Amino acid sequence: MHCASAVTSASADVVSETMPTQCTSNGGHTVNWCAVSVATNRYALYRTVDTTCNSSGAQQVDYLMSNSVFTATPATTTKLANLAVDFKVDLKSPSTCAPSNDCYELADNIYLRNSVRG
Repeated sequence: MHCASAVTSASADVVSETMPTQCTSNGGHTVNWCAVSVATNRYALYRTVDTTCNSSGAQQVDYLMSNSVFTATPATTTKLANLAVDFKVDLKSPSTCAPSNDCYELADNIYLRNSVRG
């Protein structure tokens, strides 16, 4: 993700990243990520290269509690583009997440080092 030059998101469950040719992994391609419903209140994260993202892609994560996992922010004159991710995971899906259950959250902002400041 850090090597991407741009990231676009039409919704909170799908994001596409443009990989410049100099990237060692998937250079010159578009990598798509999507959170897809796999059961009631259970979602999985899939990854595809150069194709529409759906459950036929490579599964990367399972037991997400929501498909609203991405927020893309374009570059500005002072900041690189970034992608905020928020993965809420419940290993006992679809239980109610509480500290005593097997649930956790991974949230981060990933800055695209190859994005161009606008």
